[in-house]
Amino acid sequence: MLPIVNGKSFLECSEDDLKQIVNNQDFRENEHLEYKKVLSIPYISKKDDRDIAITEFRSDICAFANANGGYLIFGIEEDGGIPKKIEGIPIKDLDEYQLDIENWLNGIEPRRPNVSFNFVKLENGNYVVVLYVLHDSFFPYVHLGKEKGYRICKRYGNAKVVATYADVRNMFTQSAVLEKEIAHFRKERVDYYCSQMGEDKESRQFMMLHIFPESFLDNSYNQPLFVLERKQHPFSLIFRHISCYDGSVPMVEGLRFPGNSGETEGRLLNNGIAEFFYSLSSYLHRVSSYPEKVFFPWKNVWDIIESSIRDYLSQLQGLFQVGNLYVGFTVIGCKNVISDNSTPGMNAIIDRDKLIMNTIVIDCDDEESLSLGIKRMKLDFLLSLGVKYNKEINELISEIHEG
Repeated sequence: MLPIVNGKSFLECSEDDLKQIVNNQDFRENEHLEYKKVLSIPYISKKDDRDIAITEFRSDICAFANANGGYLIFGIEEDGGIPKKIEGIPIKDLDEYQLDIENWLNGIEPRRPNVSFNFVKLENGNYVVVLYVLHDSFFPYVHLGKEKGYRICKRYGNAKVVATYADVRNMFTQSAVLEKEIAHFRKERVDYYCSQMGEDKESRQFMMLHIFPESFLDNSYNQPLFVLERKQHPFSLIFRHISCYDGSVPMVEGLRFPGNSGETEGRLLNNGIAEFFYSLSSYLHRVSSYPEKVFFPWKNVWDIIESSIRDYLSQLQGLFQVGNLYVGFTVIGCKNVISDNSTPGMNAIIDRDKLIMNTIVIDCDDEESLSLGIKRMKLDFLLSLGVKYNKEINELISEIHEG
C-alpha cells in the first residue's frame, strides 16, 4: 500500500510533512518506497562514470514500474531503510533538472514510464526530489545496461532484483490483460445498447465513445464520484457535447448523465471509464438531390470526439492517473452509409453494420504528445469510415508519418 504522510501522498508533501517520517518505522523502505541521499548524475563529469550512473537510475525506475509502482526519493539519508536525515539536493534550475531526468527516462523501453514529480523546497535552500513511478500495462520495462545488454529488474520487498524468466513471462501475460479487458468491456456495452433498441433501422443506428484511463484496472485509484460531484466537481461538463446537461443519476458503478429525449447518455464510472452514447437519428441526413443516399457527418462527429477527450482530461487529470488514455469509437447500424463525398466520383462508404474502431493509446503527458495522439486517432477514425482520398487524410499522414 502506498504511504500517506499527514493525509497526503509524497507528491503533495511539504518540508514540515517530510519531518514526520524521520526515525519513523512506518516509513521504512519497502516495495513502494526507497530513499537515496543524492542524485549525483548532474555532477559527474567523466562520461563512463556518468553512463554507469544513468544506467543505475534507469534500473531503479524500471524496478518500480515492473512491480507495483512507488516512490523513489532523493535527498533523504537512510539507515537500515529508516529515514534519518533530510538534507536535500542543491538545484540551481528546477526546469532544467526535471528535463534532465525526463531525458534519462527516455532510454527506457518500450516507452518512457509514467513518472510524476515533486520538488520539495527546504529551509536550507536544497530540494527533496520525489519521483512517483506508476505501474501500468506497458511492462516489462527494460533498458540497456553498461554491458550493452538488456536488463529487466523489479522491486521485491525493499530491494531491487533481476527478474526471473517466470517473472518476465508473467509480466507479458498481465500486460495483455488490459487490452482484453477493454475489448470485453466495449463489446459488452455495445451488445447492451443493441439489445435495448427497437426493431426499426433508425433506432438501431448509434455511436459510442469510450475513454479508459490507464489505471482503470487498479482499484486503488477508484474515486467516490457521487461524493466528489457533491463537492462541486463539474463532471457533467465532460458530456456537454452530447447534450447531457440535466445533472447526474447515481449508480453503483459511478454516475449516469441522461440526455435529451433518450437519444444521448453519458456514464462516468468510479474507476475513471467514461462512456458516451448518442443516437444517430439526428446526425445522419439525406440530400434532397439524392433522396436514396444517407450521409454520415464525420466532421461534426469528430468535433464531438476530440472535444469530449479534452474535457475528460480537464476534469479528471487530477483525480485519476491519466498519463495515457485508451480511446475507442464505435458505429452501429450504418452499413452503406456515405461517410465522405468531398472527392468527385469517390464516395467513401461505411462497409459494415458493426464498426468497432481499434482502441487508440493517447499519451497525455504534454500538449505535444496529446495532440499527436489525437491526430493518430483521427486518421484511424477516418480510415475506419472508409475515407481515403480527401485533403485531410493527406495532411494527417504527412504530419504523423513525416519522412
